[in-house]
This record gives sequence, structure tokens and C-alpha cells, in this order.
Amino acid sequence: MWDAVASGEIADSAAALTMNGYGLTKGSASLTQTITSSIENGSVFFDQALTATFTGLSASDITEISNLTKGRTAIVVQDRNDNYFVMGHLNGVEASGGTVQTGTAAGDLYGFTVEFSAQESTAAPFLDTATMVNCTLTPSS
Repeated sequence: MWDAVASGEIADSAAALTMNGYGLTKGSASLTQTITSSIENGSVFFDQALTATFTGLSASDITEISNLTKGRTAIVVQDRNDNYFVMGHLNGVEASGGTVQTGTAAGDLYGFTVEFSAQESTAAPFLDTATMVNCTLTPSS
């Protein structure tokens, strides 16, 4: 999916990339990477889990939710420190759950939450965005 990782970072992407961008509300998404190892099998892998909450619902959001849950892709996650991580950089990411909520009380969520998961042999590498010359970002609703 992505170019080779060196020293924990994808330094450049030679292939033309098109990415959908989602502006999430502060504190509404979380990327967790869990190291899983088996001494008996001599294996180590990283379970990557992303939970993202999108506020608001519209007819186009239903289509967007459907599109997010199809196929296998990689997800670039920007953290609070302006670091970019590529989740599922080799094996891809799949939607593993989520909810659509209309809420009951005035303070309840009116929107949807999508959970994504991936398993990789290494932690999600950093992405050096300064070297990405072939990337097209498409803002999404």
C-alpha cells in the first residue's frame, strides 16, 4: 500500500495518492496500538484500533458511512502533536464496528461512530508529509 518504511517512517510516497480528509471535533477520535506477542510461537504483531466520532447526520453521511466500511484501505491519522501515522500501511484497515445515533437528551450524540482495526508486524509508521508531492486531499463532509 505504501512505500518502504525506514527507521519507523515513510519518507516519501512516489505513487499518486488521493485521500479523503475528515475534520473531527477535538477529543472525538483515538488511535490505540496494542503489542501482542506469543513467546511460544515467536511472533509479535500490533493490533491497531481507531475509533472516530462524526457529529451530525444527513443523507450524504449515510453514503459516507457506507463508503468508509467498504474495502480495505490505509488510514492516515493526525495526532495532537501534528504527527501523522499510517494505520494499516501494509495489510490495510477494515471497519470493525460502529453506531449511528440520534440521541435522546439535548447533550446526546447526533452522529455516528466508526471503529477501524488493523494488524501489522510493526507499529504504525510516521508519515513525512513534507515529502508528499503526489498527494491530493479531498475534503469530505
